[in-house]
This record gives sequence, C-alpha cells and structure tokens, in this order.
Amino acid sequence: MRSEVRKLNPLTLPLAAYAVRKINKEAANEDLLPLLRDPRIDGDAVTDIVRHLIYHEDPGWHGIVLDLAQNGKISFQTVRDLASYDKYPEAAVTAHIDYLVARWDAGDCDTVACLLYQTHALSAVKQWLPLLEDLLRAKLGYANRRYSPLTVRCQPFRRYGRYPLLDRIENTLTLADVEEWIRQPSPGWLSYLYLRELRQEMGGPSFDAGKLDFRLTISVHDDDNDILLGEVSDQFQSGVARLIDLPVKGSSEAPYRISLIPRLQKDITIKNRWVIQIPLFNIDKPIGCAFPLTVPMGSSAANRTQAPSGHIKKWQVRHIGPPPTN
Repeated sequence: MRSEVRKLNPLTLPLAAYAVRKINKEAANEDLLPLLRDPRIDGDAVTDIVRHLIYHEDPGWHGIVLDLAQNGKISFQTVRDLASYDKYPEAAVTAHIDYLVARWDAGDCDTVACLLYQTHALSAVKQWLPLLEDLLRAKLGYANRRYSPLTVRCQPFRRYGRYPLLDRIENTLTLADVEEWIRQPSPGWLSYLYLRELRQEMGGPSFDAGKLDFRLTISVHDDDNDILLGEVSDQFQSGVARLIDLPVKGSSEAPYRISLIPRLQKDITIKNRWVIQIPLFNIDKPIGCAFPLTVPMGSSAANRTQAPSGHIKKWQVRHIGPPPTN
C-alpha cells in the first residue's frame, strides 16, 4: 500500500491512501504527509491525501496546503473543498495573512473569513484593514456581492446577527492601532466613519459627521424608455441647503431646478447605518413636486414622477467618490 500510494496514481490513490490510514492509523501521517511536497502533486491528489490526514490532530498539512495554493501549485478552490477551517492552527493562518487578504479581494471571502477567525494575534488582526469595508457592508445590510456571514461553511458565522471578525477587531485593536489605521488610506466611507467612531469610543477625539462634505450625482431618466435625460455631480455639505440646475442633454429646454438639504446621519430604523438623508428632494421647476430620499453610503436611491400625459421620469441620487483623506 505504501508503494502504491507513493505513485500518486489518480486511479488508485484514493483507495491506497484509505488503506494506509486504516492499517497504520496515526502512524500513516509519516507516509501521507511527505506526499504533499511531491512535485507531481495536484489539487485532486491533495484532496485525496488530506481527507485522511484530517482524522488526526494537527499532522501539519494546513501550512503545506496554503503554501501550495500561494505558490500556484493548486487552486484556492482546493482549500475551499477541504474546508475543516477550525482545524487550521493559528500559526498556519497568520503565516499566510497577506495571501489570504489578497484572496478576499479576489472574491473568496467566505473561506477567508473562516480561516481568519482562527487568528487572535494582534499582528495579524492589524492587517485586516482592507477587509473592513466589506465586513461593515455585511453587518449594515448594504448590497454587496462579497462576504456574507449567513452563508459561510464554518460554525462561528452561522448564527443570525453575528459578525465575529468585527468583534475580533474591536476587542483586539488598541487606540494606537486604530490611529494607525486612520492614517492609512480608508477602504471606503463606512470604514472612514466607523474608525473615527471607534476611536472616540476608545477615548480619542470627538467626531462630528455633520461637518463632513460628500459628493452626489443627481440624474433624471426617461423611465418608459430607460434613457438618461440629464445628470449633474457636485460636492455637498451636510445640512446645508443647495439649489442645483440639472440640464437636459441635447435640448434647449430650461434646466430642471432642484433644491435639497442633504444630511449625513445615522438611520436608526435600519441597523443604525450611515445614510445621506434628503427630507425633501424638491423639483422646483418645471414640475413642482417633492419626495423624501434616503441614500445609503456608496449607493443610490430613486423615485418616480408622472406627468399629466402619463409620461414617467425616474429621479436618482447616487453617493459617489472616496471619503476625505484627513
């Protein structure tokens, strides 16, 4: 069986590895583990071998598998297929932090989240800044194609309403660490606001979001034909009234005259998340109507108006642009 398993023949390896494990039990680790470093190894062989090493307490395959993935010998899909995230020692995960953060950005957020949960070391957690925006978007219910703690395949994330990576950040970082993150370019608006609130909670300087400026794009669409009629972008100050002219593309008609007082504030009705609240979006001319809008950070909100002729226009406000750099 030893001779057969060393051939790494895809037709016989699954049964040969099984036989070696059943015959030698934990001693089989000495036969199976070195095979992971064989230059002929591929993702299927790794899966066949690790499937049997998993039965024994930390035989040392975790770091080897992450090495293989990091060096391109196997795809990250193999790491996902193996699962067993709770068996990864903290040392194996922290040694690959940079690689795992890069895989998060590539879209492997569920798997990376499970692996990162194995870490407690401050030096590792301090490298999670690139993940922060996605973690906050998941917690606050913003639309996001990435990390969702309700769908991952590891136990700590299964219970509704738990966001353990954010808890780990808050319970591990010191005020000095938060200050260090603040000095780095922020991943997004949610991270910018969250870090300054966290710093204040830790005894740092007070933070007043009401003094911040933000950028909005206002557009009007022919909703019947899905055609953009006009669009304008500008900088706004929270709580300050503005009057905006929105020209109609390719038309000599007078521009739409729009007035609004946008405010950056917490929406206590929806997870206490940050939004840009527009109590009344006034279309002063030529229509003469108004409606409220709540624009999530980094997203958009829209409403529709109907002319006497039945023609429908869609009015959209989008929050765009990065947060301040200071």
